[in-house]
Amino acid sequence: MSRLRDAINDYHTKWRLADRVLLQMCEENPRHTDRAAVNSKLLLIGRGYATGLERKIVSTGAQASSLAQAAAHFAKHAQRIDDLIESLPADRTQLSADLLEPILQIHGSFNSILQKITRRNQSVKSFVSKYLHFHRPIVPIFDSFVERICTRLVRWNPRIAVIPYCESFEWNYYRYVMRFWQLYCTALNDVDTLTVKEFDYYLLCEADHAWTTVGS
Repeated sequence: MSRLRDAINDYHTKWRLADRVLLQMCEENPRHTDRAAVNSKLLLIGRGYATGLERKIVSTGAQASSLAQAAAHFAKHAQRIDDLIESLPADRTQLSADLLEPILQIHGSFNSILQKITRRNQSVKSFVSKYLHFHRPIVPIFDSFVERICTRLVRWNPRIAVIPYCESFEWNYYRYVMRFWQLYCTALNDVDTLTVKEFDYYLLCEADHAWTTVGS
């Protein structure tokens, strides 16, 4: 697992500070009754992590109108969003089996809240995973890049579904987390201090490596 260790070192050298800024912002402004805080978190996480949230909300034509609509929706559902986030532990950075179901439930519920303002009720699973991650770092980040590499590394098999599927889960995120968990458990044998964020970065590196190999 030399590439895992290389990825961890690369993350801490190049990207940890940027993530620390976002984590600190969410730690200092955890709730969603403060519109200024919500605007800042949506802007920095939504755009900085290329979540695609704005593309799924119909623009009014005004500048940043999609983000403004999202912020208003967050304010409307502030208590529910706060309750969802606060139900996960704030001091954990390593994933464990007991956290899988709560993460999937909270991600699914949060996604359902936001689907009410998206085009054709589209899922915003990537945004939700990233937004939750910076409030609770145990939440695995999902996007098409890491999904692709996980699908390649772990074939779907009912035996990897250590948590039975529930209709309240977002289906694609559920399958991703089941694969993520299998790979993460294996990686822990090599790096027992491995955090969710470090492993997420490793998967991004593996996806980039696979893309480079195919293109060469």
